[in-house]
Amino acid sequence: MIENIIYKQSIVYKENFLREGPCPKGVFWNNTQSQYLRFQRLFNQFPKLPDTFTIHDVGCGICDLHSFLSSKHINHVYSGTEIVQEMVDYSLKKYPGIQIQNRDILFAPSNEKYDVVVLSGTLNLFSGVSHENWRKCTRCRISA
Repeated sequence: MIENIIYKQSIVYKENFLREGPCPKGVFWNNTQSQYLRFQRLFNQFPKLPDTFTIHDVGCGICDLHSFLSSKHINHVYSGTEIVQEMVDYSLKKYPGIQIQNRDILFAPSNEKYDVVVLSGTLNLFSGVSHENWRKCTRCRISA
């Protein structure tokens, strides 16, 4: 079941990105302002971070979180995981100094270490999967 959900997510995000292009709507955000507000609220929750920290963005899309951090002059070493190859290609071209991998995060090596790992907006869409099947997929469930 998990493979079906991830496959459907990748199709929906890829089709939207190819239709809308490299912009907030291309990754299912309303606009840059709402993205940055969400990112700011996310980072307000963290305790004091080191002057330069490592961050891994799960479902990084086109690396708008990296753009946000850079616009705020926040020193960071950015990496990401993304299942849509076209988004990975675009991001690596736009930000040649970052690391992005086209992979399913469920199969990432367990020895990777980061100061911060974020997943923001990645699992917001059901992508044609029924709510019942989504809930049954315990590997997809994020518990508090």
